[in-house]
Amino acid sequence: MSLAQRERQALVALLAQVGADAPTLCEGWTTGDLAAHLFVRENRPRALISGFESEMARVRAELSYPELLARIAAGPPALLQRADAAMNTIEFFVHHEDVRRPRGDGPRALSQADRDELARRLGPMTLAAGADLPTYVTATDTAVTYQLRGGRGEIARHVRGPISEIVLFTLGRSAVVDEELRPLP
Repeated sequence: MSLAQRERQALVALLAQVGADAPTLCEGWTTGDLAAHLFVRENRPRALISGFESEMARVRAELSYPELLARIAAGPPALLQRADAAMNTIEFFVHHEDVRRPRGDGPRALSQADRDELARRLGPMTLAAGADLPTYVTATDTAVTYQLRGGRGEIARHVRGPISEIVLFTLGRSAVVDEELRPLP
């Protein structure tokens, strides 16, 4: 089972445990909103172009929370199954943390294979992640350093931490990382 599939199943189990009204790290969203987001993202791709929030509301009205979780647990539609790992490894990892962290849970212990997979999947995403300063992220538990796109100035931000926290930092979440500002050479 891939990391994306394991994260999907673990997230669905946690969503079922905490219920539809638990807080998340996604500002203004409950776990019910997050579940609707995950469903719409995979099953109603037209909503990505316009009307995402209204489609999420429609899904929440159409499906009960347990039905929604069952549909998410079933995996992506047939047309997207081949792209599951590429599309969903980071997505489900981050959203799993979005539910775990408000409960007081800290970083998880991950296998080296899972850390390497997160690092591999994060690479292309750093091209889209913007930064206000030149920013370099370095994982302390895998052999990767990425420069985030954008950012201007004479000072660079250097961020170090476990790859799980680098993923969260890169996607705008609170993370347990070391940050240092240094002048550019």
